[in-house]
Amino acid sequence: MRMFLPNQLTGVYYGNRTSFDTIMNPLLTKLNIPLSGRGAGTVSTKKWIDTLTSFSNGPLPQPEIYDYHENFYAKSLMPEELSPAAMTALADYYFTTARNIRNRTWYLLIDMHGGEGSAISSVPADSTSYSHRKTVFKMQFNDRIWPDSATYKPEMMDFLNGWVEAIEKASKGEKFGMYINYADTNLTNTEAHSRYWGEHYERLAGIKGAYDPNKVFEGPQLVGS
Repeated sequence: MRMFLPNQLTGVYYGNRTSFDTIMNPLLTKLNIPLSGRGAGTVSTKKWIDTLTSFSNGPLPQPEIYDYHENFYAKSLMPEELSPAAMTALADYYFTTARNIRNRTWYLLIDMHGGEGSAISSVPADSTSYSHRKTVFKMQFNDRIWPDSATYKPEMMDFLNGWVEAIEKASKGEKFGMYINYADTNLTNTEAHSRYWGEHYERLAGIKGAYDPNKVFEGPQLVGS
């Protein structure tokens, strides 16, 4: 399931339609979204590759030289839970700040990531480098300047930085994990190591040192940097 603010609830369910209806209809009813008729949402059955295409904003071309790009800033949060105060802070920031952002395309995407019964959380925490197996929500904050020829200015980053800060401040100052595939260029390497890999970092740094002593594979926020 993915939630897009400000005005869409959309997502992917892997399973049959009967199971989907059993799980989702109570939520849709509570959200006052009709199951049929005027104003109802839509449900379609797709194959796996068609699902990828649907969420990729178009076809999946494989050009010889891939030159597509966007000018944007992204952040993430990987909380095990969000308290009522944190949810209120998230919503308040939308109403006071996010909805007033103009001339940019932004979204907040919330993946229902783990929790009880999840295949992600069923894997032992120390079996892989991934440190977020207890995480329930995977949140991506994305702010894009349009057109792509425009420049995303450093001061524009305050928008998403402020949103994450508001949520964490309302969570008694807790610093949640972050997702490395939504790389945050504002993080120092020390904070990136902690946010991305948590308690796994020292072990990963040791492995990196053993197999790449000359630091061939290097980057500002990567393990061993």
